[in-house]
Amino acid sequence: MSTKKYFEIKPKLEKLKSLNPESTSPKQFEGLLRNIIVDGNTILAVTVENDILFRGRQNLKGQLFNHVDELKYPKPEFVLRKGRLNDIGESILYASTSLTGCLVELRPSIQFVLTVINIAKKPTANSYFIPIGIEKFEKHNFSFCRSEKLIFEYLKQELSKVVDQENHYNSSIAIANYFFGLSQKMIVNNKISTIHSSIGLVFPSVQSKLTTNITTFNIAMKPRLYEDCYYISEVTVYGLTLEPDDQNPKSVCMTPLNVGAISPDGKINWKFDYAEMVYRSSNGYGCGDFENEHIKSILL
Repeated sequence: MSTKKYFEIKPKLEKLKSLNPESTSPKQFEGLLRNIIVDGNTILAVTVENDILFRGRQNLKGQLFNHVDELKYPKPEFVLRKGRLNDIGESILYASTSLTGCLVELRPSIQFVLTVINIAKKPTANSYFIPIGIEKFEKHNFSFCRSEKLIFEYLKQELSKVVDQENHYNSSIAIANYFFGLSQKMIVNNKISTIHSSIGLVFPSVQSKLTTNITTFNIAMKPRLYEDCYYISEVTVYGLTLEPDDQNPKSVCMTPLNVGAISPDGKINWKFDYAEMVYRSSNGYGCGDFENEHIKSILL
């Protein structure tokens, strides 16, 4: 991209950054963003090599989840707050490319009871994702010219920023709206291709303090992509306990406490009911299928 293009995009990005998220809607953000990216950026898409994605939900009120629908994307009527990439009333399934990443995003406290679902890709499905704010993903290394680097840095900052007010998500929601809405020719795994199906997004781990982290990323997809290409293959309940050592004072041990078999209708049949699970846990037992297995993770 030419030097001229760089100096055309830079002031547009500065204007975008200067907008007040309290008074600027996602639609207004998106209008400026669309102009900048269409002006200057090649859209890259990849196929995700991970056979399994991970999504976690906290168990509340001493209950187990009874159906997979409670663990995947929320229904629009239950989305009452803005999120990283979703507006009010908008369903998006968030997941992670690793179990550790799933834990890091939730920022759980000790004695946390957590249900984790394994999200598997259907054998014949083809799903495509656009990495945004990422320089390396799996086997892909992305290089940027000067103009694209400006856009990349903006996307990375917006998608990984710490947010303390709901309206501060307006800019990242706009980014999601733009990329989710794409259906055009892209560079897919180094080849030019036209994508007509739903597109997912891969973006940096929001909670991780390791800015150079290339081992776990966040995944976002709309319900249509999930239903077309994915299904919940496993459901496990974990208990978290603190197991510090000299090098890692915040080391946490994840102990499997329960496993569920999924019926064809999506109902979850747990090995133990909640009371029995708690009793076994308090006496030092896991869920049996994972006897003595502990998954150690670090709260970053």
